[in-house]
Amino acid sequence: MARGVDLSASQTLFGSRFHCLKLAETCDAVEAMIRAHDRCHLICVKDVGLTVRCLDDALLRRFYDQADLVVVDGRGLVLAGRLLGRPFPGPVGGPALYAELLRRAAARAYGVYLLGARPDIVTEAARRLRA
Repeated sequence: MARGVDLSASQTLFGSRFHCLKLAETCDAVEAMIRAHDRCHLICVKDVGLTVRCLDDALLRRFYDQADLVVVDGRGLVLAGRLLGRPFPGPVGGPALYAELLRRAAARAYGVYLLGARPDIVTEAARRLRA
């Protein structure tokens, strides 16, 4: 449990496990993981496309099954959950989650590692984030 956030509150939709958290609760859980300093944690946002791909891709499904935290990305899964009687509190979409986590990182002096681009692109991304 992270600052009142119950990570055992999850549900399965289309064979995929999702945590039933709001944006603020997700960020609180991530911060608790950061403060724990115990290990590396895998935190994922999962949309409809990835959820469907997991139905046929065992490797991808195992990747998500091993995550510490998987949150709903997109209104499609929120709507599907509601229609199937398993409602989510709302989407915790990637951009909103990233923006809030970056805001908290700046306020609390957490380090942020940017991965996945050429060095010049990472440098420019870091410059823009600082601004």
